Amino acid sequence: MPEKFKCGVDFVDITRVRVLINNTTSEVLEEIFSLEELNYAGKSMNRYGRLAARLAAKEACLKLFPLEAAIASIDLSDFSVQNDAYGAPHIILSPRANILLDLYGFEQISISLSHTKEHAMAMAVIARKEFKAPLIRRLIDWLLPIKRKLVGNIPDRA
Repeated sequence: MPEKFKCGVDFVDITRVRVLINNTTSEVLEEIFSLEELNYAGKSMNRYGRLAARLAAKEACLKLFPLEAAIASIDLSDFSVQNDAYGAPHIILSPRANILLDLYGFEQISISLSHTKEHAMAMAVIARKEFKAPLIRRLIDWLLPIKRKLVGNIPDRA
């Protein structure tokens, strides 16, 4: 039986993200980060920490789909971190990532982000959708123990 929950965690060094951002063209950055993520980070002192946490979240989401990440059928651009009206981060999925979510029977990905001056981390958790068996299947499952008990009480005719 497949597991009910999956979890991905990633830890990022903010200095490495700073070097990446400062030494990369905007076209390449836009392949890693969405425009919303870049705009959210802005030009503030906290910019690198915010982007590092978002990069960690994207990596944590990739870890939920190891096979697809290994064969490059999904990548960092398939996940985008946005904040809701209260400031809580959530993942926006690309159509490719949504297909995988449905294929494996998972619900929406939940994330948590954190960062210090030197490091950022993120955790992504996903749960399987609840599946309710059809009525006939539930009836059979309910009757099966009764049938076994009845069959077990029949004496041998030998």
